[in-house]
Formats: sequence, structure tokens, C-alpha cells
Amino acid sequence: MRTITAFTLGVLTSVGLGALVLQSSSAFGGDPCAPGAPGAPGGKVAAPAQPAPAVPTKEKALAQPFLLGLVGSWSCDCAFPTGDKAEGGSTTRLVLDGTALLSETTLEWKGADGKAEPVHAMGLWKVGADGKTIRYWGFSSHDSEVDALSGTATDSSATVGGQTRWGPMRITLGQKDGVLSQQVWIDSHDMGVVKFTKAAK
Repeated sequence: MRTITAFTLGVLTSVGLGALVLQSSSAFGGDPCAPGAPGAPGGKVAAPAQPAPAVPTKEKALAQPFLLGLVGSWSCDCAFPTGDKAEGGSTTRLVLDGTALLSETTLEWKGADGKAEPVHAMGLWKVGADGKTIRYWGFSSHDSEVDALSGTATDSSATVGGQTRWGPMRITLGQKDGVLSQQVWIDSHDMGVVKFTKAAK
């Protein structure tokens, strides 16, 4: 449960830039039957010319209202049906020149046995070209796996889901009056609702 919730609390993307490689064809001259010439024994055949890659175009800045509403600092004092508790906060900011959203969460996790330990999580959001589809990547200090979820967002909520090592996961987020509610289902089991409170500016 601790690992699952550490991930979901980080919900409040890492996108690598691909390297562009331009290949140029080699020019061969001279006697076509000379040793080493194309078609001659031991000769090399020139690779077909490749078209030059298109110049990358910067994405538009993120404009999805619900995700933009997550920007800022949040606090959490959460209790779970298992008896576990989590206290801490999350900070969400625009990154990648305004085209993505990054959340960083630090919690002190107190298990039902009374033991406590710090948990750190990070999440990265990207929005599709249609402005509605979203993708989320989640990372945690207590998990070597990276979770990738996808879904849609409206002006007031977002839902993402996907297959994880715990089974199918679905997360629904809603925000009202500075309170962010997050409900999680894993393999159709309701894992409860946790709430974050937005810090005043």
C-alpha cells in the first residue's frame, strides 16, 4: 500500500529529446571494376540517400485549465483505510519551456505499526495536440518502476489509467475551492479518496 500511495500522491512527463541524425551518402568514382569499387569483389555499396529530418517545431505552451490549476504548493494530511497516514506537501510547476507540468511530493509516511519514513515522488504531465488527452509518468523513491498512465482532462477534472504491476489502475482528480480530491481504483477496488489543500499565494 505504501508504494501504491506514494505513487498516487505524486500525481499532483520525463520526455527525452530525440537526437537528429543526418546521414549523407558516400560518393564513389573511378573504375567501377577496380578493387574496392561498388559491385567489385570486396567493394562497398552506397546506402540509398536518406531525406533530411524535419526541423523540430516547439510545442505550444500548456493551456489545459485543470492542469494549470495544479500549479502551486499543496499540503496533505491524509488517512487511509489501512490505518496508514501521510503528511507533507507537493509543489507543481511548469517545465520544458511551459509545455509540461512537473510535480514533486515529499511525505512522511506513518504505517499502521507506528513506524515512519520519508517518501519522495515525482510526476510529469504532457497534453496531446488536441488539448484534452493527457499522459502521466510517475516516479517514486520507493519503487524502481516508472508508471505511465493516459487519459483525458476537462476544465474541472482529469482521469488517467493504465496497466501497472498492481493491476489496472485508474485515478480521478477534481478540484474545488482550493481542495484537490484524488480517488484511486486498482483492479476495480476503491482505494479511497485523499485531499490536498492549496497554499495561499
